[in-house]
Amino acid sequence: MKYNKIMFLFLMLFLMTSLCGCVKVQEMTEEQSDLVAEYSAGVLLRYSYRYDRRLVTKDQLAKENQDENGAGNTITSEATVTPEITPTPQPAASGDTASGSGVDGQQTAEHPTVALNDVYHMEGLDFSYQSYQFCKKYSTQITAEKGQTLLVVEFNVKNRSGKKQKVNLGKRNISYQLTVDGSEYQPTISILSNMGLNFLNTTIPSGKSEKAVLIYRMSEERKQASEITLSVEDGDKVSIVKIKE
Repeated sequence: MKYNKIMFLFLMLFLMTSLCGCVKVQEMTEEQSDLVAEYSAGVLLRYSYRYDRRLVTKDQLAKENQDENGAGNTITSEATVTPEITPTPQPAASGDTASGSGVDGQQTAEHPTVALNDVYHMEGLDFSYQSYQFCKKYSTQITAEKGQTLLVVEFNVKNRSGKKQKVNLGKRNISYQLTVDGSEYQPTISILSNMGLNFLNTTIPSGKSEKAVLIYRMSEERKQASEITLSVEDGDKVSIVKIKE
């Protein structure tokens, strides 16, 4: 700034004058001394902020600094930035969740149960649950190991159409999950003439019925079970068969 430069020059002149006793310098005339004193006083009057009647106002000084630094180089204060406030999501009140939704928005509602025939969806054929039994051996091919028992669930498949019906459930991905007092089981592969209900492969004449079974292996103490439920499922269709309750 011009003010700093002038003050520096004044300081140098003062030092030069004060050191004249140490260094041999040519003494100034009385007229020259008066000029220096007048110039120094003018500088103080021009730029001193402590002097109320200084010759240069703050606005004039600012304009001089602007002209000196260039119109595009003036120092501007940084704009105060107000931080953006992000609303904090509030937890939904009880009962505000979407219908049929649970944690993380996933569907928690179970598939509605349907009739057994709606799971198979085979026109002219009627599937019905008949009975169940615990045994050590079924037919001549299937035998329970020591400490185990077989639970055989029997179904009846009747052809109500006016022509014979070819049935091949081995191509279907139907699930038969048995629940015995909370424990779950899947049926074994039945080495039977019609392959059992889970892999039923047979031809039923018109008006005739055929027995088809599901066979499960489990420990012998399961004979004392208080509740047995079979879930027959194909895709989004589920039928619940109460075996024992």
